[in-house]
Amino acid sequence: MIRSALPSDAKAIAQIHVGSWQSAYRDLMPAEYLNSLGANLARRESHWFRSIEADECKVFVAELDGQVVGWISLGASRDEDAAATNTGEVMAIYVLADFWQMGVGLALWNAGVQYHLINA
Repeated sequence: MIRSALPSDAKAIAQIHVGSWQSAYRDLMPAEYLNSLGANLARRESHWFRSIEADECKVFVAELDGQVVGWISLGASRDEDAAATNTGEVMAIYVLADFWQMGVGLALWNAGVQYHLINA
């Protein structure tokens, strides 16, 4: 199920953000760096809690069996040459590695496109 994120999802969003990085970049970045990402989970959680609560950007989460397994953050395009009224931007999209290749990212992407089409 794809739904709008709630402030109470901030912890899961932060954990997915870090966990996805650690999985995706395991063979590309130093292990020490990837392991250190967990040290700022509380700061990331606080950021997402405030951002969602203040409605700074639109965030959707993918939930399976009551567990948040992915998320997408959308906003206005930051490109100077973008048409302001009909251009959006995916700020970030992350899915837990255990759920890669299962259509979760595509479902989040489609939710983002649909949201933009309705709200443009």
